[in-house]
Amino acid sequence: QKFILTAAHVIEACEEVKLIEYTGETISLKPVVVDSALDWAVLQPEKELPLRPAKFYRADAEIAMKLDMVSWPSDYGMVYTDGHLAGSQGPSYYFQTFCWLGSSGASIFGEDGSFLGVLHGIKVGYYDPMMPPQLLNGICLVRPLTSISDKQIYEALRDYDGGEARHINH
Repeated sequence: QKFILTAAHVIEACEEVKLIEYTGETISLKPVVVDSALDWAVLQPEKELPLRPAKFYRADAEIAMKLDMVSWPSDYGMVYTDGHLAGSQGPSYYFQTFCWLGSSGASIFGEDGSFLGVLHGIKVGYYDPMMPPQLLNGICLVRPLTSISDKQIYEALRDYDGGEARHINH
């Protein structure tokens, strides 16, 4: 069964969630699992998607490994960027690449094309206390897929009855 993963904060205030194909066709998505603490959301499309499912990256990610990101920030259209894994802290990876505002929920892939996780934030800091916040050029926060198990995804999709999403609270 195909499903879509995104950042939970992307959909939290939405009454409806829809995927818009490049053709303009819209496909309704139902939240199945929402984990606000880890900022994950698993969505089920109302009909079959034309895309092939991505292979999940389950090996330990290594510093400096090459990563690719596909996002659709704001009104820019689809944006592809590449970069490297720069580090990790807690449940997040630091992905060094150029980050577009509005890219939350973007898919991050390993060099072999396997899905590593979703972008859930852009590191913001102060260069000078007298200045407004500025992007620390090129640091994106990625929630790796390993923060949710295959079993959790499988059970949530198997048990989903079309009603309210299962909200995970840690």
